[in-house]
Amino acid sequence: MKVDRSFMIEAGNRAVLLLHGFAGTTSDMRELGEYIAENGYTVYAPNYRGHGENPENFLATTPEMWYEDAVNGYKNYKMQATTRSSS
Repeated sequence: MKVDRSFMIEAGNRAVLLLHGFAGTTSDMRELGEYIAENGYTVYAPNYRGHGENPENFLATTPEMWYEDAVNGYKNYKMQATTRSSS
């Protein structure tokens, strides 16, 4: 089974954190992410735990976990951006 992964498209100094919906995955957001990147924004789209996997994994997660994944996605992007700007 293919598991959807978080993705980043680097395209500019301004960034968009792209969050997928309930029962969605980052695959649902890729086309929109590419469009946003074509318009000069870096895009980071984290995948939530349990999404894009088997139903048992999805049912074992909670909205609180997904919120945590979104916050961690922001922190991860921010850390990468800081590392790139200091290089």
